[in-house]
Amino acid sequence: MADSATMSQAIFDVDADLTRQVDADFYVWSENEFANADDAVFAAQLQALVAEMDAAIVTDRVWDAETGMHDTAVLTTASGEIGRRAKINITSGEAEHGFAPGPNDFPVFDTPQGKVGISVCWDVHRLWIVRELARAGAKIVLLPMDNDFGGTATFPPFHGSDGVFRAVENRVTMGLGTVNGLSLVVDPYGRITAQAPINERSIIIGETFTAPGTTLYTRWGDWFGWLMVVVLAGLVIRKQ
Repeated sequence: MADSATMSQAIFDVDADLTRQVDADFYVWSENEFANADDAVFAAQLQALVAEMDAAIVTDRVWDAETGMHDTAVLTTASGEIGRRAKINITSGEAEHGFAPGPNDFPVFDTPQGKVGISVCWDVHRLWIVRELARAGAKIVLLPMDNDFGGTATFPPFHGSDGVFRAVENRVTMGLGTVNGLSLVVDPYGRITAQAPINERSIIIGETFTAPGTTLYTRWGDWFGWLMVVVLAGLVIRKQ
């Protein structure tokens, strides 16, 4: 989390420079709470960058809302900010620093590429959060993430793998932008089309698509998975 205007500007400048290196429809910056969500200075800089790139950008910022201080994903397009969504599944460390869980709201936003849902980091580990976004109509889910944990090379693959599972479960495209890797682009069938190296500053670009319809898992939730466990247990017992 940036603790000064100088740090906020430095983070913005790094992410803006990386953004300019590739031509994409969406850019997902990492979870770094680089500025307040209502900071007019950075909102103007971001809007100028969006216009320059002719694309949408998802950033992670601090939102001082009526419901508390939230770690928040903000989606900005050529039309301006079109939506924000607070992180629900906060960590104990975030709680100690005064962050509050966001409300269980699941807005989706229209873009030329399809309906977009946004979320933040550890939300990907709660199965129902991406599911609710998919139920609301999202075909693309974009998440700023932080999986630093002291520069470990072992945690990022674990952290990123849940993005693959959520894509398959709900047949949505997932875009994960992380602090130190593993940034991923995952298509609705779980195929990773772009993957960042771990502990290296980089930007990745991957081609993906949106898929029609909804899955049984999206419609009915966890019971489908538990039913498969029961069926498997029945098959094992019958075989014995």
